[in-house]
Amino acid sequence: MNLRINRRSVLIILLIGIISCNPKKKELDEKVRDEQTKVANKTKFVNTKNGLILRAKATRNSEKLSLAEFQESVEILERGTEMETISGKTDVWYYVSFKGKKGYLFGGFLQDSYPEEKSEFDGKYIYSADSSYYIEIEGKNFKTFYEECESTGTIEGTYNVNDNRLTFQGSYANGTAARPVTFTFEDGKLKSEGDNYFLLCIGRNGGHYAKE
Repeated sequence: MNLRINRRSVLIILLIGIISCNPKKKELDEKVRDEQTKVANKTKFVNTKNGLILRAKATRNSEKLSLAEFQESVEILERGTEMETISGKTDVWYYVSFKGKKGYLFGGFLQDSYPEEKSEFDGKYIYSADSSYYIEIEGKNFKTFYEECESTGTIEGTYNVNDNRLTFQGSYANGTAARPVTFTFEDGKLKSEGDNYFLLCIGRNGGHYAKE
């Protein structure tokens, strides 16, 4: 009886050993691990105007090694696995190569594409009389929700700047050109000069858009 039990125990031990030593399984595990962490030769760009500090360890208080400026590129060597939130951004730390140095950068301020220069006017502006109306500016482009008595929708286009005056020129969704509208930018607010053709019914000669 004991002999039979011992034989079974030996067989179980041998099977466990074979499975744990299986080179194919080990290779597969390593491949999965590599795919989760290794992203070698991939380039990312710094997308914060203040630049991003290259650190010796993947913590915000570790030694500062260098500063990667806005729009500069870094080579990603390894991707971390633990998420962290810094200044409202949640991401992992990346082990990178930058100008001959290797260290860690927080991923919340990195992006895959080259970041365009941002405008000082970037943001969403809400109409003072009714928060459902807005002008959203990103770079040299804008989008606004309009109301013209019998119709509503969006206008998208670009704008020109002359001192503190912004002139918006865009088109309706059907491609028809909308009338240009000029605003004065003061204290973070867009104030219409004359008729606000974006809001012919509710704000023709009054109100302003304040940054959200």
